[in-house]
Amino acid sequence: MQIEYATDIIFRRQEDLAPLYESIRMRAIQEVKMNDILRIETTTNDVSFFKHRRKVEHRGGGSSMKNAPVKKTIHSLGIILELLEDSNWRYVSFISRLEDDSRGRKELGKVTRKVEDAGGQQHRGINFFLKEDI
Repeated sequence: MQIEYATDIIFRRQEDLAPLYESIRMRAIQEVKMNDILRIETTTNDVSFFKHRRKVEHRGGGSSMKNAPVKKTIHSLGIILELLEDSNWRYVSFISRLEDDSRGRKELGKVTRKVEDAGGQQHRGINFFLKEDI
């Protein structure tokens, strides 16, 4: 049983999402597409991976409340919905703390890029991982 849950965050302008998008893209496990909507999806192929507190029937009779795997039934959809929604909101919380580092990347690009001076001579950029450049 595969279940997907999506959370869409709508931005008024695509320019507002652009700096955040770049930070997310650099940290993303899966492909991230950009328009004015940021979509966060959580997918599970094995709902029994998740545990929740439920009534467990014992073979010898009787029952007790225990943390047990989620059953693969239609009745578990509410529980799975809640778990996947929580997962999406944890990710929203994570990305809300990301800094806009676009200015730093732009400045870094200036010093690491090859340039040509007024006389036409080319100079290579600084490589911060090369001992000779530091």
